[in-house]
Amino acid sequence: MAPRNPSPLASMFTLHEALNQLFEQDVTGPVSGIGGAGLAQLPLNVYELDDALHVEALVPGISEEDIQVNMDRGVLTIAAKRQGPAQGNQRWHLSEFGAGKFTRALRLPYQVDPDHVTAQFTNGILSLTLPKAESAKPRQIRIGGGQQAQLEGGETQETGKTQKTGKTRS
Repeated sequence: MAPRNPSPLASMFTLHEALNQLFEQDVTGPVSGIGGAGLAQLPLNVYELDDALHVEALVPGISEEDIQVNMDRGVLTIAAKRQGPAQGNQRWHLSEFGAGKFTRALRLPYQVDPDHVTAQFTNGILSLTLPKAESAKPRQIRIGGGQQAQLEGGETQETGKTQKTGKTRS
């Protein structure tokens, strides 16, 4: 008996399902040390207020010493390690506390000022405040007389050239 060729329509639905799964995944999302749900193991809240980005990571059952936060080239990485249960003579009936290493990476929407980043750890929630760098803040361009445009900070711009001036014109 000759092998049966699958219907092109059936193949299309399979491809559609695969693409849906791909786009539903968080590309910068978590990587779990113990193959699992990942996202449920290190969920984040990310929001912006005023001139700072706020990141909250839910890390229950993990001590402050077992959390590492890094920023490199616009990517914030939170890594945590949850210890497994103590091994003894116990007979387990159910064990749902995932042990292992968990990592979550997040591309930052703008440059932050690394010297003013703050972190707090309270009741299993890591809270980070990442203030915008001055270079990432919007600037107002003031229009001066003639062909010069006055920038905040005492710079003038004339036909594509930038030069420093001693004072800001009012």
